[in-house]
Amino acid sequence: MNVWIALALLFVSVVAVLATPFFVPATITDASQLGHLRFGAPWPFVEQASSLTPPDSAYPMKTTLLSPLENPTRFLLFPFALDVSGVWVGLLALVWAWRRRTR
Repeated sequence: MNVWIALALLFVSVVAVLATPFFVPATITDASQLGHLRFGAPWPFVEQASSLTPPDSAYPMKTTLLSPLENPTRFLLFPFALDVSGVWVGLLALVWAWRRRTR
């Protein structure tokens, strides 16, 4: 496989994984989880503390990524690297199978 194709797929993988916190909501089942909201897929790699105070009748609830200016946010590098490598390997396998089939 061409090195440029592999690098392009790596770039696509990074962009796709970085987009997941904006599209995959966090599910909160009780008030104790509000301190550590986790976003990202398939392994959460953005952790955010929340100042939300919903009533007890609101659980379970889903929330999206909140403003990092108002809520302390951490980027978890190891889960991010796992996500990117998993998506990249999957894309490499798809391209390899497609190129092998079209020969």
